Amino acid sequence: MIVFLNYKPSGRKVFEKKFLRLSTRLEEFFRLATSPQRKLKVGFDACCVSGVFARTNTNTSMVDACDAGRFSMYVSEDLKVYPCSYQSGLAEGDQLDNETTLLDIWTKSRNMGVFRSYFSSDRCGECNYRSVCMNGCPLFEELVVCGNR
Repeated sequence: MIVFLNYKPSGRKVFEKKFLRLSTRLEEFFRLATSPQRKLKVGFDACCVSGVFARTNTNTSMVDACDAGRFSMYVSEDLKVYPCSYQSGLAEGDQLDNETTLLDIWTKSRNMGVFRSYFSSDRCGECNYRSVCMNGCPLFEELVVCGNR
């Protein structure tokens, strides 16, 4: 099996030319990756979900949107908690300590709430896949590959 991971900008350098949405071969990529003639099983990370729905006939029950702040969270080595690991360095994060538990952060964090609000918002309007794509990535607009925004 092969799992395709969408390039996510991280660190000091952002290689804009590597964004999947800017590829001249985007349609070809999704067509070949999901072709019945492929020899391997194929999977996509959640950051590819918008493209999977927009460019393939994938059953929506087989795919889930980003789970950051919905089913998962990231704890950094300095005990800062984020909905998504890629938010580390972009936002302050919640400090895990003797007074603040993971449950407190999960249920009361403004940061977690912002992610959940984004996923349930009408950002993508009347898009047919909004309920399963959940508006794409709340951190990087560049990761959305549906072509609708």
